[in-house]
Amino acid sequence: MAGQGQIRPSQRAARPAAPSLRFSAGPTPRRSPDAAAVAEGRGVRAARLRAIKADIAERLAHDDLTVAAVASRQRISESYVRKLLESEGSSFFECVLGERLIRAHRVLTDPRFAGRSIASVAFDAGFGDVSYFNRSFRRRFGATPSEIRAEAVCKN
Repeated sequence: MAGQGQIRPSQRAARPAAPSLRFSAGPTPRRSPDAAAVAEGRGVRAARLRAIKADIAERLAHDDLTVAAVASRQRISESYVRKLLESEGSSFFECVLGERLIRAHRVLTDPRFAGRSIASVAFDAGFGDVSYFNRSFRRRFGATPSEIRAEAVCKN
């Protein structure tokens, strides 16, 4: 027999449940396109993309710069690397090529490196074939590496 102050199992079910408290701040506010862009620029995807680009920039001159190598270093899948780069309208190949061309352009226009050969600049930027470098450079900048260097020398 239950003592005084004790609740029998049959009495427990008869007690009303405590009311649940739910707080609401009202309707969910809509984000403006500007706010969405700012949030996107600070999110995980943006951070991953920055890390991928930094990884690529750090290893531009390496022969083993591949999607698989970048994905392995970043501990993500190859398809995710491609997806993030494609979200900016670029493939892995285009990103690497673009970064290599920009690096070569910087060196060619810097007076401190005026004595370096075009081939040396190409190889240091990660190109294994000088002819391919020359064609890609001209397509990107509308002038040959020699012409760009000559223009830079004239300006300085």
